Amino acid sequence: MRSFRHTWRRHTCIRCFAVFTTRETVDMAHSYRVEQLDGSLVIFSRDQLLLSIYEALAYRKDAGTSCSMITETILASIQKNHRLIVPRNELIDTAKTVIKRFDRTAYVRYVSMHQ
Repeated sequence: MRSFRHTWRRHTCIRCFAVFTTRETVDMAHSYRVEQLDGSLVIFSRDQLLLSIYEALAYRKDAGTSCSMITETILASIQKNHRLIVPRNELIDTAKTVIKRFDRTAYVRYVSMHQ
């Protein structure tokens, strides 16, 4: 799985000198909040976003891979704005835009779920 916003590091074990790689990503759950329509704030859930996209793409054979990549694209777009509070409507609109560019049928399915 490719991540758009991660730091890649190479490490060496001080005991056996084995070389290994880590990828560090932003923990969205502890950084971002979603502002609901009533003004309340809820913790951002990457998994919830991924599942809603998966439901729209469920008819595709590559739904798992595709929804992961679309989710990463949406998260990169959110992070670009440099705001810790994301309005729910903005999150949905961003998801709609990305999904529409990817697959029109999935877009229609996603819109029908988020009206």
